[in-house]
Amino acid sequence: MVWISGWILPTRAIGVTAYAISMSVCIAAWASYRKRNQPSRLFAALSVVQFALLLDMVFNWRWKLHAYGMQEAMLEGVYWERRSPQLVVLAILASLVGCGAVVVLCRLRYRPGAAIAMIGTLMSCGMWAGEAISYHYLDLILYYRVEGVMFVSLIWVSLTLITCFGVWKDRRSLLSHSAL
Repeated sequence: MVWISGWILPTRAIGVTAYAISMSVCIAAWASYRKRNQPSRLFAALSVVQFALLLDMVFNWRWKLHAYGMQEAMLEGVYWERRSPQLVVLAILASLVGCGAVVVLCRLRYRPGAAIAMIGTLMSCGMWAGEAISYHYLDLILYYRVEGVMFVSLIWVSLTLITCFGVWKDRRSLLSHSAL
């Protein structure tokens, strides 16, 4: 799905809004932790990743990367043979995201909110990579129109809500421990 003319399409506006809110929530958590002299690197990192995802929504980097790969495959004469390799790469990507989630759960087992926020962001990155790979049958699902927007925008909102919920849960835990 290569970028269509026109910047403010509903799907894109939803993605920009969702990642802007998620980034803001992560920045607020980072500032809150810093103010209380608590370790804040996790939320600084989440803020940076959410900002990169926001910039991708604005500048369509995933589609520019996809277009570059498509152009190179056509120059090499292998574009029409891409489906099987794309499927293998998607399976590897899903495995990496799954393994990453397990690692996050193990490392942050005493901070479930932070783990949820991390996993939401990890899944957003996996979604970004999946869109850049652009497997035809997956694209049919992601870019199906639902009430005037593409289904993928609902996934973006869901993933940013997961991140925001995790940040909220972790901050709530910090505030309740600070009150003791």
